[in-house]
Amino acid sequence: MPNNLTSPKMESFFACILGQPRSIENSPDRVWSMKGKMKAGDQDCQSFQAYLHDQYEQIHGKKKPHQHGIPFVEEKIDDEYTGDVIFKFKRNEFKKNGDPWGAPIVKTADPNINWPQDKLIGNGSLVRVSFQISKWEMSGKAGISLRLQAVQVLKHVPYEADGSEVFKVEEEYIQDIPTDVGSVASTNPDITSEDLEF
Repeated sequence: MPNNLTSPKMESFFACILGQPRSIENSPDRVWSMKGKMKAGDQDCQSFQAYLHDQYEQIHGKKKPHQHGIPFVEEKIDDEYTGDVIFKFKRNEFKKNGDPWGAPIVKTADPNINWPQDKLIGNGSLVRVSFQISKWEMSGKAGISLRLQAVQVLKHVPYEADGSEVFKVEEEYIQDIPTDVGSVASTNPDITSEDLEF
């Protein structure tokens, strides 16, 4: 069985690690997943990147990595590098033999205390991740993945559920609001500000 490894401290983003696994687009599979962000110039980040590159070479030798074969990328927004590195952690719902993996364990800063399942983890929360390295090959190229085992939440940022903080009052259109509209906005947890195309 692969060894459990521990990441440096990092900021979590899109932490889908509580409750049921989520569906993957264009796939029947469901996963628990999380992205971790670190500053590219940070010594811990560089050491972690070097360690993962070393693990890839130990597992696959000189075999050319797949396009997504290394489980981190330098973040780009609008074709500009941000100076951050994004590490990708994932845990499938089922093992290859069909047995369930079970949900990842989530702990508080005191590892003797479990994180409450109803307290969603917002972007920017400071975490440490326990993971295993799994190897794979596809189309003659190779890769490694970071199999999510557990997360320790060190500093919590509340999750913003409805994405409505992106809006501002549009005075020009106030008169067009229907008179029968209620005052309660949608709180659909499946829709976030990332889904809005404006």
